[in-house]
Amino acid sequence: MEKLLPAVAQTHLSAIVVIMLKSQRIPLPVASHSQQNRARALAEQTVIVVLRASLSALSSLHRSRKILLKN
Repeated sequence: MEKLLPAVAQTHLSAIVVIMLKSQRIPLPVASHSQQNRARALAEQTVIVVLRASLSALSSLHRSRKILLKN
């Protein structure tokens, strides 16, 4: 369990970085201003969802670790 936690955290951080980098490529010359705004909002929402999932996964691992240590 101890070795798994950093790997999970690194995976989630990598996913967040990829999403953020992709969101930087949104302003396409052919996209209208409102399309760019919608795309940026979607990218921000995606980052929030990934962060929540990351926190949830890390919290679950932490609880599991506590239970294992008690036993």
